Amino acid sequence: MKLRKCFVLTPIALLLGLTGLPAAGAETPRKAVGDDVEEVVVTEERIAPEDFNPVLMQRVRDSNGRGARLYRQGRYRDAFPYLLAAAKRGFKLAQARVGYIYQEGLGGVNRDAFAAIGWIGAAATHDTTPEIRAHFKAMLAAVPAPFKPQAEAIVADYRSRYSGDAVGMSCENRRLAGTHISRLKCVFDNEFDFRDGVDAALMGDLFTPATIPPPEQN
Repeated sequence: MKLRKCFVLTPIALLLGLTGLPAAGAETPRKAVGDDVEEVVVTEERIAPEDFNPVLMQRVRDSNGRGARLYRQGRYRDAFPYLLAAAKRGFKLAQARVGYIYQEGLGGVNRDAFAAIGWIGAAATHDTTPEIRAHFKAMLAAVPAPFKPQAEAIVADYRSRYSGDAVGMSCENRRLAGTHISRLKCVFDNEFDFRDGVDAALMGDLFTPATIPPPEQN
């Protein structure tokens, strides 16, 4: 018996935005993945966190946003490459959504328990939402004892490659002021270094006295 067939994974539909979708058995609208996927930044190429620049950061953020919108629309096949791009750069919700797509085989993606537990395990660290951590705990508890070391090794591998420390990303689950609503926010570790540099340059221009040319001699 292989791990991919030996346990049942529980859903996290509300957290991952699966409300308001077609009823079971209904046809999910699909659009062929076209040239726009070329805009996705992350391939298998490895870019060191310190070499990540504002242009690449914005492209990954765009991929994360586009993937999230397509996912909420039920367009999982279209969402998948964008979410995967963001997941590889440490966005926790993207990691959880990629794992859930693998878990359920959404959008024609082959079900894969290895990838499912790996990605949701990568998402289920201390700096994520309680719902993701609870879902991962339930997943791991459902793995039969003989296969638990294998599952834990898969999770450790994904975390070593895609954790915040590995990819230069920091996430925090923040409660919105005056509410009980929390929101997961992820930022690149060197994002503010770039911002501070730009701000310093702008402030330098503002506070540097203009050079006044000497009066012309008659």
